[in-house]
Amino acid sequence: MSSRNRMLRALGGKLPDRVPIALGCFPMALPQIPSHDPDEYFKTDVRYVSFEPLHEEEGFLNYLRGLPKDVHIGGISTLRTYWEWGYRPETPNAEPLAEARTLEELKLPSLSKISDSSRSRMLSEKVHNYQKKGLAVAGVPPHLGGDIFETAWRLRGFRQFQLDLRRNRELVHYLLDQITAMLVLNSLFLVFAGIDVLCLDDDLGTPTSMIINPTIWREFIKPRLALTIQLAKQAKPEIIVLYHSDGYIEPIIPELIEIGVNVLNPLQPDVMDPRKLKDEYGNRVAFWGAVGTQILWAWGGPKDIEEEVKLRIETMGKGGGFIISPAYDIDLPGISFENIIAFVKSARKFGNTS
Repeated sequence: MSSRNRMLRALGGKLPDRVPIALGCFPMALPQIPSHDPDEYFKTDVRYVSFEPLHEEEGFLNYLRGLPKDVHIGGISTLRTYWEWGYRPETPNAEPLAEARTLEELKLPSLSKISDSSRSRMLSEKVHNYQKKGLAVAGVPPHLGGDIFETAWRLRGFRQFQLDLRRNRELVHYLLDQITAMLVLNSLFLVFAGIDVLCLDDDLGTPTSMIINPTIWREFIKPRLALTIQLAKQAKPEIIVLYHSDGYIEPIIPELIEIGVNVLNPLQPDVMDPRKLKDEYGNRVAFWGAVGTQILWAWGGPKDIEEEVKLRIETMGKGGGFIISPAYDIDLPGISFENIIAFVKSARKFGNTS
């Protein structure tokens, strides 16, 4: 069975020949193999695409030179997106719209630029080349940390945005409408390019609760997320929508499924019980993740990883609907390469479903 067929069967709730393997739900770079695409290196079942980078510009180069040396924010596409938004991570006064008080001041000047046609150049060809090799393709829209909620608070500042939600709803709706328009445009570019999975993302949870009150989420975020998913599925009815949120989000899982989310990620097992979620929602949604805690990945050894992988496949892989993947980022300092190797080897060792 090809990787693509394996992924599509599992994501459709059917049983594949083995549990599909991913290293996360976004593209990454591993410091131990800097010249390799980790998914190519480990021969996982999925590849990722976003928009092709713009040509080098002096403003972007100056932005890079001005960042702190210890800033860790991901790859070049993330940096470009941050630059275009005017956002400076991990620096004082990083929120470019923190002082805005009127709708005019909240206009996003780069609304058209971020989805410039040059960014989608050759995107369809790239997607189709992966698929011809038998690989599933996931599309990741450019965003500022997250797609809607995170983008808004990174632009306004977390505290200010929380105040806005309670005191200035007109301003919040205006800002979120602009962000959503951009998300829809970017998502449709990816869908029309032929991707199999659309990866949407907003970190809404802490280890013990939701960052945003579910009632507030239902008013401000849910309708915009629902619109994005609706338009993506109108453009391509068979598109699979993955939703990523770190932390505890159990109060809104039924509503995520209701608005069209097909896959939940990353299922951090120290925050939400993957087995419980599988039992409760496994006939309505697929799961992608579930392997390991931060402590296990940082301080455990290969044998610990192997035992964790075996447990998750036994409890989550029955009947399909499961992509095995780390539940935490593995491209951070302190994660041993031996543990990553152990994850992939164990997933292949225990993942056969026949």
